[in-house]
Formats: sequence, C-alpha cells, structure tokens
Amino acid sequence: MRRHERQTGASVTRELAPLPSHVPFSLKASLYRFVREALDKGTGPHCVRAGCADDLLFVEVRRTSDTPQPQPCDDQHVVAHFSRQG
Repeated sequence: MRRHERQTGASVTRELAPLPSHVPFSLKASLYRFVREALDKGTGPHCVRAGCADDLLFVEVRRTSDTPQPQPCDDQHVVAHFSRQG
C-alpha cells in the first residue's frame, strides 16, 4: 500500500485487524497480489480492510472519493478459507 501511495500520490486508508500468524504463505502472497492489483486498477484514494473471523479471512479494497456525488463503484472483495491446523 505504501508503494501505491508513493507511485501515485493517492492515499490508502487502512483498516487492518490483527491477522493470525499461521496463515499459509501461499495465501498471504495471493492476498498481497489481490490488493496490489485492485489498487493499481483504480485511480484516486482507496480504503483497504482486512480481518479474520474463525477460519475465514476477508480482504476488501474500496475506492473512496472526496466528492459528494456518488461515484461508480468498482470495489474488490475476496474471502479465503484456511485451516487453523498446522
């Protein structure tokens, strides 16, 4: 997200809950790529939310706007299931 902010000058608001340490690396890498591509796809400010409930991990990338008029929404969402067993 910092890379996106440096390259574009657009702000990225973060709403990140603590994530479990035992999430497989392959899932972390996939989610990183998801967020990166969603940020690169849109222009202007974004909000990235991530959290975990039991064995579901969710990530949401939402375009935000400083204008009062409704904007077309191209939000990106992903929910991933992972096992708590090592």
